[in-house]
Amino acid sequence: MANRNKYELTPKGKIGLKKQEIIQSGNVVDIDDNDIHEIMEEYGYDSYDIKLWGDVELSTPSGEWLIVFKDRFIELLHRSNLATVVWQNYRGHYHVQNVYYDLDYCVKSIKEHDLFKLKGICTKVK
Repeated sequence: MANRNKYELTPKGKIGLKKQEIIQSGNVVDIDDNDIHEIMEEYGYDSYDIKLWGDVELSTPSGEWLIVFKDRFIELLHRSNLATVVWQNYRGHYHVQNVYYDLDYCVKSIKEHDLFKLKGICTKVK
């Protein structure tokens, strides 16, 4: 990657670069269960599971999501479910969708992803 800038990177490379920028910013993720409940309720998710170690599992029509809280960032993992995929695009394992510094923005991106996948439109959630 000698002469590449961040806009020429692969998606995985862009996520890694974003992760490094968040880590270097000094951001610290400090969220409790009440914060998680409030944000999930705000975006209309009532069926989710908060694991013992604090991570959140969420099933939506477009797949399964795992929100993993690291010390300085939030990692969003996604796994497609069979009801909404074409076999050529099916990934049966979790893959990194993106990284965030804010749970609100992370859950909002899940909502926007679902709207896009299910309705085929790019809709921004306010």
